[in-house]
Amino acid sequence: MSSTKPTRTQREEARAVAERLQKEQQAAEARRQRTILISLLVVGLLAIGGVVAFIFANAGSTASATIDVPDLTDAEDPFEGIAAPPGATADGAIVVGPDGVAGSAEGADADAVTVKVYSDFLCPFCQLFEQTNGPVLADLRSAGDVVTEYHLVSILDRAAAGSQYSTRAAAAAA
Repeated sequence: MSSTKPTRTQREEARAVAERLQKEQQAAEARRQRTILISLLVVGLLAIGGVVAFIFANAGSTASATIDVPDLTDAEDPFEGIAAPPGATADGAIVVGPDGVAGSAEGADADAVTVKVYSDFLCPFCQLFEQTNGPVLADLRSAGDVVTEYHLVSILDRAAAGSQYSTRAAAAAA
């Protein structure tokens, strides 16, 4: 009966073949990882280059731009003859004092803090501010600790589909 047990030489050759295959697989895996890493670096550099190119393309050159600024020292006041709403401050703010009446700060403490609220009637964040802080301001105002100045602005007219809602609402409130 013949033995199927491999000889020592056959075992060493099989081990050498297995080691060579393992080294080839490790080398192939290392090449694959290196290729992926280099590809990711190239894509990242191209993305950064694209962003930089986009920024420079949109920045434009301001060095060659010249703007003629007119002399406005003798210009007429465009608001001359236009009266502010009754009870408004010089800059057009509507004052609300302790009694809650617009245009009057009578009854407020001499050291009352003036809270200036800038608001657009079309602004959802202004609405949220008023809903959240309005009751607190009203309590402080009725105690005489605070005088509220409402500065009504119309910065969201462009979102009103041509109706100029912000401007009309601010004018109606004034």
